[in-house]
Amino acid sequence: MIDVLAQSQADRMRLAASSLQSISPYLNPAHVLSPPRDWLEALVHGEFSWEYFRLRYKNLLWKRFRDEPHRFFHLLDASEGARKLHLTCHCLTTVCHRELARDFLESLRDHKAYADWRMAQSLPWMAPSFVSSHATLTQF
Repeated sequence: MIDVLAQSQADRMRLAASSLQSISPYLNPAHVLSPPRDWLEALVHGEFSWEYFRLRYKNLLWKRFRDEPHRFFHLLDASEGARKLHLTCHCLTTVCHRELARDFLESLRDHKAYADWRMAQSLPWMAPSFVSSHATLTQF
């Protein structure tokens, strides 16, 4: 299960650090789900509409997924079964990219590429680059 929380809410709940993923471009700009800082600032200052930001962010996530699918698959693995993954950030707007990130991750869960990756992870003889070269990634 993937949950989304404001960082302040996560701090109050005292959740296990292992289940938290900060996707704030201010705290964790290298995170695969973190948008560019200037995009959020443009949203806050009214230079981007939410719809424009949403479309750019989704396109960015698809590009990152094509480049490094394993980073997304590891996040999905962290939320399998009874495990919870909490995506946090410090957004100052009424809408937040956390929900978009969660929806994007959940959309990947049912794709064949993720199933293939999980199978490859369970077989010790499979090469680590199995998924990055696997043809199913081009089917998105």
